[in-house]
Amino acid sequence: MKPLIQTKIISLWGGPSTAKSSTAAGVFERIKSYHLSSELVTEYVKKWAWSSTPIEKLDQPLIFGKQSHNEKIYFGKVEYLVTCSPILLVAFYDQLMGGKPYMLPMIQEFINLAEEKYGVIYKHLFLERHNKVEFQAEGRFQKQRAEAEVMDNLIKEFLSKNNIHYESVLYDGNSYIDPVMQLVFPKNK
Repeated sequence: MKPLIQTKIISLWGGPSTAKSSTAAGVFERIKSYHLSSELVTEYVKKWAWSSTPIEKLDQPLIFGKQSHNEKIYFGKVEYLVTCSPILLVAFYDQLMGGKPYMLPMIQEFINLAEEKYGVIYKHLFLERHNKVEFQAEGRFQKQRAEAEVMDNLIKEFLSKNNIHYESVLYDGNSYIDPVMQLVFPKNK
C-alpha cells in the first residue's frame, strides 16, 4: 500500500557553483510559503569539501547511503522534497573516478523501489550556468570556473547516456528560483 502523500523530489543538477544550494533553499522557502509540506535535503558530502577531505571511489557507497537516507525519511511524509544533491550524482562521480562503475544499478534499484513502494516522483532540473552567477571556489573541490564548466558538460553527458530525463533551467537575471517554480508548478501558484 502506497502512502497517502506522494512525495515529489525536485533534484537540482549542475556543475560546481551553479547556485544549486541557494536555489534549493529558495525553492524550499517558496514552496513553504504556499503552505505545502516540504523539506530541504542538502549535500551530505559538502562538509568534506569544506574540510578538504578527499573523496575516493570507495567512499561512494557511504555517500549514497547517507544521501539516500536523508531523502527516504521524508518519503510519504511531505509533498515536496528539494535537493541540491541528487542521489544519481553519486553514480556520476563513481563513473568519473574511473575503473569499473558499480553504483548506478544500486541507485536505479533504490529509485525503482521508491517509486513503487512510496509513489515517489523525481523531477530532474539542470541549472544552466550563467555568467552572472559568480564562481565561488570556497567549499568546492574544483577551484576554477573552467573546471566547473567541464563538469557541467560531463554531468549532461551522464544524464543523456543513462536516459535520465531532465529539463534545463535558465537564469532569469536574478536567480533560478522563479524558473524552477514555473517548471514545478506550471500553472504558477
